[in-house]
Parts: sequence; structure tokens; C-alpha cells
Amino acid sequence: MKTYKPYQMIKKCSLGKIEDVRNQYTGVTKPVFSTVRDVHYAQVKRSLTQKYLISLGSSLNDTIMIAIQHQDMTDIKLVKMNEVVYDIEDNSIDDSNVYIKYDILTLQENTKVGGSNG
Repeated sequence: MKTYKPYQMIKKCSLGKIEDVRNQYTGVTKPVFSTVRDVHYAQVKRSLTQKYLISLGSSLNDTIMIAIQHQDMTDIKLVKMNEVVYDIEDNSIDDSNVYIKYDILTLQENTKVGGSNG
């Protein structure tokens, strides 16, 4: 798998999960993003072939890809970048035998979970 230099991993995002928060006045619960940890990431560019195949129609339409250092992603279902919450559609885990591993996350914008303010 491709390796990334530290200067490429300059942007930060939050890995997290959905938590239901109850409104103290109405008693209604609302799903909100809850940060588990913050990580640095690099934007991954798609090849021309990948772009062409996606344009033909696939579930990966309107998705973006980022690379992060290998993490335990057991409870993590969401990524928050620039106040926008994304679902993790795919996690391509680096199973190579190198010291520093990178995972490629395919993300799609989430319309159900708001930011920290809702």
C-alpha cells in the first residue's frame, strides 16, 4: 500500500460515533456526533479509471477518500471534517508488514447526524 509523508498528513479530522442526547426540556432524544479521537489525514486522489467506473453508476458516487494512520476502528462509524459529518462506507485496512500502516477510508456525507450543535 502507498506510504504517506508527514507533510501530507496536515489536515485534522475527528473519528467518532453516534450518541443519543436527550433534551432536558422536552425529553426528546437526538442523535449527535461524539468524538472518540482526533487524527491527521491526507486526501486520497482517485485514478482516472476509478473516476470513470464511479461515473458509470455505483454506490461510491459522491464519496471522498482519506488516508489515516492505522487505528482501532471498533466503535468508530463516523468522521467529522470541517464541521461536516461523514459515514465510513469502506475501510481498506493496510495488512502489510511495515511499521507504519495507513488505512484508506471511503466517506459519504451523513444527513441524519448533525454537528455538535445539532
